[in-house]
Amino acid sequence: MYINDLPSYIHDAWVHLYADDMAISVSVTSLKDLEDQLNNKMAKAHLWMTKNHLTLNLSKCKCMVLGITHTLQDVNSNNIRVKVNEVPVETSRGVQIPRCSFRPEANFLKLCRTCNKEVQ
Repeated sequence: MYINDLPSYIHDAWVHLYADDMAISVSVTSLKDLEDQLNNKMAKAHLWMTKNHLTLNLSKCKCMVLGITHTLQDVNSNNIRVKVNEVPVETSRGVQIPRCSFRPEANFLKLCRTCNKEVQ
């Protein structure tokens, strides 16, 4: 089964495919935009999987918010509600990274590697 076309189905997001896993990343400026964008992207992923006779294992779906310290101060699992087919996706605040620069043009994987080094 090939899923290489899944990223082209989900617009305005970074879709990272791994062996039997995927990550959808969005860059936003508000919690409302974050919730709207993630719900939209997850709905598209779910629709794509349904059309291709695949199932999304919702017990393994997680929503993690990454950002610099002052942007994460208001983030908690109660104020971001991501759902797939009305099933809530677990949300966590992730890590606060004080010295990483988050730019829209940055390569996401390179950014994760850089930030991981900062956290260690």
